[in-house]
Amino acid sequence: MTKTLTPADSSIEQAQALLKAQRVLEAEHLLDQILESSPTHPKALFFKAVCRRVQGAHIEALKHLDRAIDAKSDFGRAWQEVGHNY
Repeated sequence: MTKTLTPADSSIEQAQALLKAQRVLEAEHLLDQILESSPTHPKALFFKAVCRRVQGAHIEALKHLDRAIDAKSDFGRAWQEVGHNY
């Protein structure tokens, strides 16, 4: 059975690909669009945090991670990313 992707999930996959290609600002722009309509979307918050960390904005990254963990407390990758910011 194939899982149908929502538009947000599709955009997050695009953002992830952009991050891997080191196109951080483009990825961040896509994530900002998702977060405008879904401000507590855990994956969007997680990848936004990754964008901020890559740019050296660790405190901002941690704020996004706090929100991601608040939305989904068992989000292991978010907890791991917290460690990358220290």
